[in-house]
Amino acid sequence: MDKGSFIQMIFEIAAEGYADFGILPSLAISQGILESDWGKKHIENNIYGIKAGKSWTGKVALRNTREWDGKKYVVKQERFRAYSSFEESVWDYLKLLGKTKRYEKVKKQEIIEKPLTLYMNAVMLQIQSIHKS
Repeated sequence: MDKGSFIQMIFEIAAEGYADFGILPSLAISQGILESDWGKKHIENNIYGIKAGKSWTGKVALRNTREWDGKKYVVKQERFRAYSSFEESVWDYLKLLGKTKRYEKVKKQEIIEKPLTLYMNAVMLQIQSIHKS
C-alpha cells in the first residue's frame, strides 16, 4: 500500500468513527504512520502496536519486544492484538481510545497538538503505574 492509500484508508475510517469515538482522524493517521512506518512494520495487521491485555478476547500474536523496566531495556515476550485487516486495527484503536477512561481528555479535541500531548500524558501515567506494581 502506498503512503497516500494508507492515509486515505485510516482517514475514511476515523472520519466515520469520529461521531462515536471522538478521536481526530489526524491523530489516528499520525500514530498509525509512526507506529507502523506507513503500514510496513506491523504485527498481524496491528498498525498501532496495541497489546492484548487480560480482557482482550480476540486473536493474539506473541512477539519479543524491547520494554523499558524503569532502569534499562529488557527483551520480553508480549501479547499483541492480531487483526484480519488494517481496517479492523483502525476501528479497534478508535474504540480503545474513545471508550477508555484514561484517554477521556483526548476525545473531541479540535487541533492535533493538544490531543497528542494528552495522549502522551495518559500513556506515561499508564507506564508509571505498571512499573509501580
